[in-house]
Amino acid sequence: PHLHEGIDQMSLALIHLLSHIFSPSTSPTVSIIRRISDSSSQTFLAPLLHPFYSYQVRNTTCVGFREFRSVFVYLISFFVNVGRVVARRTYMKIAVCTDSGAGFSPEEAERLGVRIIPMSFLIDGKTYTEGATEQNSMDAPGQTTLKVSDQQSTLTRETFFEKLQASKTCSTSMPAPGDMMDLWDELLLTHDAVIYVTISSGLSGTFMAAKMLSMEDEYARKVYICDSRGVSISEQRIVRDVLQLIDYGYSPEDIIDWISEEAGNASIYVAFNTLEYLKKGGRITPAAAAIGSVLKLHPILSLMDGGSLDACATARNMTQAKIRMMNQIEGDLVKKYHDPRASYCQFAIAYSQDRAEAEAFARQLVAHFPERFPSDIMISPLSLPVCEHIGPGGLGVGVWPVMDVSLVERAMHRRKVG
Repeated sequence: PHLHEGIDQMSLALIHLLSHIFSPSTSPTVSIIRRISDSSSQTFLAPLLHPFYSYQVRNTTCVGFREFRSVFVYLISFFVNVGRVVARRTYMKIAVCTDSGAGFSPEEAERLGVRIIPMSFLIDGKTYTEGATEQNSMDAPGQTTLKVSDQQSTLTRETFFEKLQASKTCSTSMPAPGDMMDLWDELLLTHDAVIYVTISSGLSGTFMAAKMLSMEDEYARKVYICDSRGVSISEQRIVRDVLQLIDYGYSPEDIIDWISEEAGNASIYVAFNTLEYLKKGGRITPAAAAIGSVLKLHPILSLMDGGSLDACATARNMTQAKIRMMNQIEGDLVKKYHDPRASYCQFAIAYSQDRAEAEAFARQLVAHFPERFPSDIMISPLSLPVCEHIGPGGLGVGVWPVMDVSLVERAMHRRKVG
């Protein structure tokens, strides 16, 4: 551990020194590194490129002198980061799991190596369990497989919304404790530790239930519970941050400490096409739903820092709702993130059923924030338990600062010194 800490400190000092002498902040090299870092967000290169780029862009104080010096700094920093990744390795195999509220497709979950714990929901008294299961030759890509009672059946999103629209009541429930423990037991056979990222504790009791289960002797210091303080795209964001920190060699304790401080700092806004499904789920009264329908209101809710939903604004149609959500995001970029150009913020869009509308909204964001980085905008369908309350016409947008690994490094160092 002392050797690792010494290498960390020497590496960080070397990067700082090189940055102040040969800063490439205004050179063409930065745009190249920026594109590589953007496209490598889920590869082995990410923990190597990301810390260097984030430090250079956000902390430089000098102007680069010549292009070859910029390349020199980049190469030196790259190999320094390689050394830091190797030196920081905890030699632990850490598995990551999350619940189906994150909305990962089966293909995406498999690509990331993330296991999914299914959440259940009821439509007119019938229990359905959503889960990211393996696809077979008869399944369509991206199809969601659900369990109804004890029999396995296939239900596409289209069929789900047909059932939802015809239903009288609907509700959701957290993952079964037995499902959590069964997966933990399975993962611990091949891993030293498990990190479980849950749906926001402000929306579900999943976090508290999992936390209590993890205190059992068999899971102590083996299973770590992380409250994402989000759902859908914001929960996915936390999962990806956890994966990146694992790749960068941090221990489960360090990861949980960092995420507990940073989770919830995303700005999330969701526009509803109707209040009917909130009424079916008992989230609002029939009278309030009736008034909203008569006035043709489209409510906009925000996911607050604490992880709970709160009323934000109303609109007369979805076109106006999208404009108001963009205005809210614009204000948050200035007041909350101090980054009006979104030069270091990730955008994401989630939708219930209409992907074409989500893609059109993404094009609006591209035109409105041309200098954003990363340049890609994540587009993801909402998970079915979330859609159960939002309905088929829901549309959400989120933005959050990209995790700066150099800040993580400094924060961890301060904790150890303190």
